[in-house]
Amino acid sequence: MGTADVSSDPIQNDSQTNYQTKHLDPENLSRRPDPNPPPRFPPTVPIQTAILPCDDAAVPDLLHNIQVTGQDYTTNHLRHDSTDRNQKNSTRLTLLSHARALVRALETPRETMIKHCWAEPSAAMCLAVGVDTGLFHYLSCNDAGCPYPTRRTPPTESTPANPKSLTTLSNLTGIAPTLLSRLLRHLTSTRHILQPTPQTFLPTTFSASLTHPTISDGYPVIHASTLPALSHFPVYAKRTAYREPCDPENGPYQFGMGLKGRRMGRMGKVLLVNVGGSFGHDIREFAAAFGDVVGMGRGRGRLVLEDLPEVVGQIREEALGVGSGDGEEVRIERMGCDFFKENPVQGASAYYLHSVLHDWPNPLAATILSRIAQAMKPGYSKLLINENCIPDQGGAHSEATALDMMMLGLVASKERTEYEWRELIEGTVRADGFGLKVVGIWGGGEQEGVESLIECST
Repeated sequence: MGTADVSSDPIQNDSQTNYQTKHLDPENLSRRPDPNPPPRFPPTVPIQTAILPCDDAAVPDLLHNIQVTGQDYTTNHLRHDSTDRNQKNSTRLTLLSHARALVRALETPRETMIKHCWAEPSAAMCLAVGVDTGLFHYLSCNDAGCPYPTRRTPPTESTPANPKSLTTLSNLTGIAPTLLSRLLRHLTSTRHILQPTPQTFLPTTFSASLTHPTISDGYPVIHASTLPALSHFPVYAKRTAYREPCDPENGPYQFGMGLKGRRMGRMGKVLLVNVGGSFGHDIREFAAAFGDVVGMGRGRGRLVLEDLPEVVGQIREEALGVGSGDGEEVRIERMGCDFFKENPVQGASAYYLHSVLHDWPNPLAATILSRIAQAMKPGYSKLLINENCIPDQGGAHSEATALDMMMLGLVASKERTEYEWRELIEGTVRADGFGLKVVGIWGGGEQEGVESLIECST
């Protein structure tokens, strides 16, 4: 795909028209009340539009699509055979997309507004309280108060646990019965839990899953830090004249939290360098999958994990050894360094970045890329960037666009489109004239743009 001419595109020429917030008057960003009320723009449709379905005309086609895909789902997805797992998941995602489109078509604008402004924020609040108090653990336990054996089928809507009474749940969680009944009432209305009788409740598959930290931990975090930044972003944007944030030390997150930001800083032949790899989750998986042909002593090169000294210093020595298919242990080397400075590993076969660049606005992301580019051997080294790559036009998955809003509000950065990735990467030039170029972008399958892999060379 070629690079578009953006000489007349105001969105792509932010830096030329000073649409950025690098140097802002801190006084203008104070949390004092705004004396200027927002402007009122005239309506473009009659008020009756707000109480009519958004797209009645689309309903017949959507119902047909659901019928066809639903038949495929019930005949193939639910069969416990060797049917391709990717195909099963593709069918599920297609059916889910059609179902969501039907909801959007049938919903009135007023109903959508209520969902956005009332139902979803308050449901997230109820879920956070439930996670903090162990509500979903107690709701999913058997009568003896113990979790169901993990080797058996957990409680679901089809095979529920025994109902728990309001009094029992109040005693277990410490939440006053009157307050708990209101929280449970809303969670029931949003189908996060079930209510078989007026005073008893059952878990759903979703609420039972909230007993796993992988699923539940996001709810307290989003209320403690994410929502304050996002909810204050409209005021922040107004006070910065709607310029794109690019200063991670003085951005929407600091404004929303009332804080002054602080930026976190970060030999034989080397096969792979995991730059900014935190505690090594990715490189450990790589070593486990390909350990029979990589690692020290195998002739294929070393594996190096890079992050700040205070990060890699926390990794236990035994965690750096990974078992491989041939029974031998692969050792991962840890190296403390800052990716804003010169990379200590020169000329590796590949450098790997996973969900690093989306944390940084373009000027700082370009610095990270330039440090890696300087370390790469022209014509030999590869740079592999594992990030969301949002389609330039249509088809963007809501997971990627939602994360873009998180990056916008929390760290003054962004999830990038394919055009923005190419512009950022191919604008990185080494001192000797060699520049980075995008070799290919390997997509996220059915979830368009999610977890793409961008291959780069010099």
